Amino acid sequence: MTDRSPAAGVVLAGGYSTRFGERDKALAPVDGTPMLRRVVDRVGRVTDAVVVNCRAGQREEFATVLADCDVPVAFAVDAVPDEGPLVGLAGALAVHDAPETVLVACDMPFVDPAFLSFLREERAARDADAAVPSQGEDIQPAQAVLGTRRARRAVRAAIAAGQTSLQSLYDRLETVSIDEEAITSRGFERSLVDVNTRDVLAARCRRRKTPGRDRR
Repeated sequence: MTDRSPAAGVVLAGGYSTRFGERDKALAPVDGTPMLRRVVDRVGRVTDAVVVNCRAGQREEFATVLADCDVPVAFAVDAVPDEGPLVGLAGALAVHDAPETVLVACDMPFVDPAFLSFLREERAARDADAAVPSQGEDIQPAQAVLGTRRARRAVRAAIAAGQTSLQSLYDRLETVSIDEEAITSRGFERSLVDVNTRDVLAARCRRRKTPGRDRR
């Protein structure tokens, strides 16, 4: 848990992960631990609680996987499935009342708690609504830190306008973009790896087993 102001984690896990195959991507093992559990554990190191967004059909199995987490876990179940990540985020933001939200997608199993703390520090230092990493010319919208109250308003406005992508959220907030050089110079680039297919997961796990590589 962080010693900064209260924060809640939000882990988005309600997608269908069609590129991953028949099994739910969130439950795929990474070093013997389900991907979702890895992400929740890591987000929980820098927050006071974690909210998992999911579909109704996922909740029971997710609850089993997360039953003995060190951090309190709540669920935000989509009323209508497959409405997009912004709708999932809206549901999760309605579940907690912490002033800050640490957002991570469930398919980022190498997320680094130190990087999440860095994002929190950058948002606070710059008095911004959000801090989000960039990769090249694009941001990585699924790993970020948000001021909860303003994020709620921005999410509602974006959904009302018919927008469903996370990018549309940051377009409506005063957002600090953390450039790629700042990320790589601190060794945080692996935190942003997302796993969309089984081949990507297998390749990343092989790389982690190479002698001398970071095993976080």
